[in-house]
Amino acid sequence: FVFFFFKQKTAYEILSGLVGSEMCIRDRYMGIFVLMEKDFIPLKFKLEDIYDNSADQVAKIHIPRYQEISKKFLQVYNEKPQYFSRAPGRVNIIGEHIDYCGYAVLPAALEQDMIIAFKESSELFIEVHNMMEEVYKHFKFPLEKDMKFVEQKEGKWVNYFLAAFRHIAKEKSPELNKGYKVLISSTVPIDAGLSSSAAFSVSSTLVPLTVYGLREKYTRTEMVGNVINYERSVGVACGGMDQTISIFAEQGTAKLIEFNPIKAHTVKIPSKAALVIANSLTTVPKLQTAGTRYNLRVVECRLGLRILAFKLGLALSLIHIS
Repeated sequence: FVFFFFKQKTAYEILSGLVGSEMCIRDRYMGIFVLMEKDFIPLKFKLEDIYDNSADQVAKIHIPRYQEISKKFLQVYNEKPQYFSRAPGRVNIIGEHIDYCGYAVLPAALEQDMIIAFKESSELFIEVHNMMEEVYKHFKFPLEKDMKFVEQKEGKWVNYFLAAFRHIAKEKSPELNKGYKVLISSTVPIDAGLSSSAAFSVSSTLVPLTVYGLREKYTRTEMVGNVINYERSVGVACGGMDQTISIFAEQGTAKLIEFNPIKAHTVKIPSKAALVIANSLTTVPKLQTAGTRYNLRVVECRLGLRILAFKLGLALSLIHIS
């Protein structure tokens, strides 16, 4: 799998830890695998079970990164992280700007990911630090079920993190008898069209689910629907492709994702094939420009869908828009 989170003892014990995951339940249908209902986000103890290690990348790249995050967490909070939550970015192969109209897409997850190191706290606060502290300032929020979003432009990024807690606190009503401390690290290029926002939303959701013992209360499919709504509450009229691929991703595969209901079908990428992803270095901040760019494009595409349906004589009641 490309997407996991796992509990940490120390940075070095990750290497010798035993795998502690549940087996995924699958069913073969029309020659492809369909993830079944009782499939929860598993707990992992070895980086080799998460990242491709065909060229010794775990030892060369990933272990040093996790050690760096652990070291920074210790420096900031004077204690070691208890867990890591991880979610990958994505690249889309087929189906641009149609997921929010309810049509199928074919994305694949990236090795680049969002990692949140976190630890439960007896203090009734949520404290948020970022590895890029020169860009993203530190926040500390009192633990409240009706927690408000940050309104200042330079602080709106943290709302992606808060969205999950706000909804889980209201919907599941856990006993808020402990807070948590987090440190965020990302290798997904920001505002580059590789879905750093969805990776942030997914990894952020796993934090309160873990802290309040709710991780196995949601299947992957249920979690996708929730995370889509969490991200929309921030102010982005997103579809469901980005969150779905981040949650259902597997190594060496793409996913044919259908909506209404959400289904993720495995599409094996040939071993000799490679996806080459180029970064134009042109950034488009989705949240900051939602009203004039992203959300506007969603409206335009949905209007176009209705015009086509009308011209083709299709009943609008049959056109389901996510």
